[in-house]
Amino acid sequence: MATFRAISKIVGLKPEPETTPTLAKLIRQENARKTIADYHFTPSLRDHLKRVFDCVINTKGQGFWAQAEYGAGKTHFLGTLIDLLVWREENPWEVLADEEIKSEYAGALSKVKMFPIAFSLRGMGEASEADSLMRIFEEQIRQSLKEFAPSIESQVRLTSAELAVDWYDREATDPEKAGVRFFFDKEHKCTPDEFRNKSGPKKFGQELVRSTLPQGRLKGKYKERFALIYNQITRLGGYGGLLIVVDEYRSWQDRHVAGTAAYAEDEEILETLAYVLPSEHYNIITVIASQGDMPQKLSGGGEGDRFIPLYLLADKKQERLWRDRHLPMP
Repeated sequence: MATFRAISKIVGLKPEPETTPTLAKLIRQENARKTIADYHFTPSLRDHLKRVFDCVINTKGQGFWAQAEYGAGKTHFLGTLIDLLVWREENPWEVLADEEIKSEYAGALSKVKMFPIAFSLRGMGEASEADSLMRIFEEQIRQSLKEFAPSIESQVRLTSAELAVDWYDREATDPEKAGVRFFFDKEHKCTPDEFRNKSGPKKFGQELVRSTLPQGRLKGKYKERFALIYNQITRLGGYGGLLIVVDEYRSWQDRHVAGTAAYAEDEEILETLAYVLPSEHYNIITVIASQGDMPQKLSGGGEGDRFIPLYLLADKKQERLWRDRHLPMP
């Protein structure tokens, strides 16, 4: 009787290649050199990196909108950008294949210390208008502090609840603390300290917010909130600015329809980061990567205004149209 070998003994399956690596994987410290070494530069991609690097060197905050279809290399572009600017101890520039960029920027950028806030929006949040981009930013900034600056993470206040606790501990006057005691006695039949000991600082902060007593300390507007975050991180960590990179923004755009409160919040947050704060000399470089078009409000009226588009695998026609609209004639 004939015997047959199992197919698994004859044929071995190779793992599928990773055609779309995640941003989180590309910017890990142990992967930084490989990410950079594997990146292939075309003339247009080289020009895009130069525009970003020029802003970093000149401490000139700016927004960039990196646009391309799925699979066109947005994520690898972002990973290379971040790794070159962040992992100085890995000597990332020595594995860069592009001699032109290396010769022009390696020296100057090796002295720059930018704090990275980099994440993908794919799969984040809720499919509802109640979802908040500001909440996502707060969570991701906290995560970045844990990964890149653990020594200062506990000192940085981000959320409304954290700011409220900080207000209560450091700034509240005796009359204001009396108001807090009245609120907790009325709502919870206990003192503020008893509630904090029982429920923890997070819940305590949330109740302080609900009381509306620390209203002046909560920095409700996006400009004030991001300015506060920027000042804390740069002062405590010795950073020269923030590098904010958001991948897969299209998945967020598709859920927040124009005309809704969520859409208006998204526009205001991005405009604050890319234009409002940089115009007041906050060194914030913001790069948004999306398959979708840039919202009209964010395109601004000229060079250096709001977001500058970076068309990856260049859509030359679209890029020429933008330049014709926004750049002065030579």
